[in-house]
Amino acid sequence: MKKNKPIKKRSDEVTSLYIHIPFCLDICSYCSFLHCFYVEKLANSYMDKLNEELDTLNIKYLKTIYIGGGTPSCLPLFLIEPLLKKLDDIKKDEHYEFTIECNFDSIDEEKLKLYKRYGVNRLSFGVESFDENILKDMHRHHDEKRVREVINLARMLGFNNINVDLIYGYPKQGMSILKSDVEKILSLDVEHISTYALSIEERSELHAKKIKECDEDISRTMFDYIYETLTKNGYIRYETSNFSKEHFTSKHNLVYWKNLPYYGIGAGAASYVDNCRFQNTENIAKYLKGITSEEKKEKLSKKDQLFYKFMLGLRLKEGISLNNIYDEVDNFTKRKYEQVINHYLKTKLLEQKKDILMTTYEGSLLLDLILKDLL
Repeated sequence: MKKNKPIKKRSDEVTSLYIHIPFCLDICSYCSFLHCFYVEKLANSYMDKLNEELDTLNIKYLKTIYIGGGTPSCLPLFLIEPLLKKLDDIKKDEHYEFTIECNFDSIDEEKLKLYKRYGVNRLSFGVESFDENILKDMHRHHDEKRVREVINLARMLGFNNINVDLIYGYPKQGMSILKSDVEKILSLDVEHISTYALSIEERSELHAKKIKECDEDISRTMFDYIYETLTKNGYIRYETSNFSKEHFTSKHNLVYWKNLPYYGIGAGAASYVDNCRFQNTENIAKYLKGITSEEKKEKLSKKDQLFYKFMLGLRLKEGISLNNIYDEVDNFTKRKYEQVINHYLKTKLLEQKKDILMTTYEGSLLLDLILKDLL
């Protein structure tokens, strides 16, 4: 068995940290992430191990922190505060971003004040929908009134960077419900909106019930409406599924999309350090025994690195530098890339400005096809 060990690292290069909290008060019907019901004794043991794992990294400086789950806001103050204290002792970048995910049924003024005291400056809320029947089917325990109350409270306490999640393509959602959801989200005037086409994955309740995903044409119509409506209202689609007001892109998620290194701690958390991707065990019992990164290790080959650069970079509105790509490949590979890229430039799925390659709107929705031909 492999015990907790410091990850081989150069701390000046890794300045982002993801922390996974798997606990939830209820399990959403669509969720396939690592999660479990909140039980105080289990959560207490888990947080002890999480704090131990954080200590092994000996992090001196961070630009971004993201506490996700699961439902981090389900943790009571006495369990989350020791972690926040440790993070507070780490030196932060002048423009650092510190996000925590929250659910409306497990957040209150006391928790928000605690987060604020320890430097959390970005909140992410799972709105998903405002429709009463859909929320009930999702096992989400909020309504429009509660959403507005919590966001107004967060504003009053000084949080000025808020994300909300929106799911589309949920069974029986339909365009009328989607339009209502988008209109109500716009009225919240939040800085960032993440959109998710419902994907029915194994380990989810919807998969167990044999629910089918939304028809592709309907899903496309829904996203077209989301894109057109949000962009008309001042939001920038800076990544395939993410929209923000100017200067409010998610700094932490941009670390992933720009293929930069990061640490991940907690059960199931992934890290990317020294050109190696690895994932902690998803088995919480093993994690509590001190077994962390024993699973899914991947040392990236040159081909792997190029794949990630294309796959992640082309999701971004800003695109990727072809000069940086071509500097790393031989002439044969360069000619292959040029041939494929020229084809998609002609079909208007890609566009190029100087050496910057990016997808068009249509190309962003067909990125898998482009990547298959490129790689």
